[in-house]
Amino acid sequence: MHRVRDRLVSCRTAVSNQIGGLLIEHGITMRKGRGGLHGVVQELLEEENTVLSPAMRTLISGLWVEWQATDAAVRDFARELERLARQDPAGQRLMTVPGVGPLVATAMIATVADG
Repeated sequence: MHRVRDRLVSCRTAVSNQIGGLLIEHGITMRKGRGGLHGVVQELLEEENTVLSPAMRTLISGLWVEWQATDAAVRDFARELERLARQDPAGQRLMTVPGVGPLVATAMIATVADG
């Protein structure tokens, strides 16, 4: 599950970077992170008069749908890993260590047979 989640995070980052690169080519900048991307793309797609051509709007819209689907999948995996960590006694113990959350706990359980 961790490997699949990591791959999805990489895909989400790649799509985000591609959207950002396309927008920069049109003089549209945004701050780093998911919040910057979300705000700019939502605003651009909601505007009627935009600096983007119809073809570019369609392209950005498709990439945005892909980003949202991938983001939802990442969140689903994170919730499932959290559920698994909370159900497992070893996961519960590991999460008492400062800085160890559900992702680290489940990764340790998966890689260390009897920690």
